[in-house]
Amino acid sequence: MDIHFVQILLVCLSTSAGVAGAVLNIYIGYRDLDTVWNIFSKSYAIWYHGWTSQWSFRARISHAYDYASVLGWSSRYLRNGMLIPEEYSRLPIPIRKRMWWSMRLTGSGVLGIWVSIFWYIFSRAA
Repeated sequence: MDIHFVQILLVCLSTSAGVAGAVLNIYIGYRDLDTVWNIFSKSYAIWYHGWTSQWSFRARISHAYDYASVLGWSSRYLRNGMLIPEEYSRLPIPIRKRMWWSMRLTGSGVLGIWVSIFWYIFSRAA
């Protein structure tokens, strides 16, 4: 296999993962965000990011990314007391899974793009 083919494949796969994560985050932003706000009334990790009655598209998506990262690593925030276990247990499992997948897909897409960029830079220098 040619090295350029592997680089192109890595870029395509990581871009696809990143786009899938972004689309899933848009879905979360418009479907699940109100449920998350209603459930987490006392958890510092959620309310730290703020809340208003008027949300723009960009604000909803930004908060969906933030909450997906908090709920994706929930064990860390539960252990530190930033998430209340009773509130976390009331969060429906499908929302947890969507946020978990959103965080993982977006993170792997960003990581794959960075690896591709550095790989390209260092292969050109050699």
